[in-house]
Amino acid sequence: MAYVHFDRNLVVTNAMQLTDPEAKNFWPVYEAYLDDLQDLNRNYAQFVESDVFARRTGTLSDDQARQLTDQFLATQEKELKLRKIYAANLAKALPGVATARAVQLGNKIRAVAWYRFASQIPLVRQ
Repeated sequence: MAYVHFDRNLVVTNAMQLTDPEAKNFWPVYEAYLDDLQDLNRNYAQFVESDVFARRTGTLSDDQARQLTDQFLATQEKELKLRKIYAANLAKALPGVATARAVQLGNKIRAVAWYRFASQIPLVRQ
């Protein structure tokens, strides 16, 4: 599958339309969020590797499936907590409208990432 690569910073810069002082406050918050998000992405990648390996070898037991599901949901909970922290940090750095735009933009970018992630994982078979 071919992926469309994009310059995230260029997309964010164009979409956010920040003043210079707002940009000065925004980018450190955004970069810290991306750093934390990378840790979560590694958790998701481990989930995918475990899931794919178990399917390839035909060894996905009910217990393993439950464990993988729990691991996935726990990582999603961590991501939601991270996004709430990010939004709170943005609210300290930017006006309300810019904060809302940044959260919206993050949701859109994440939706594309989730689509890519989901397209790599076939449904569990009985």
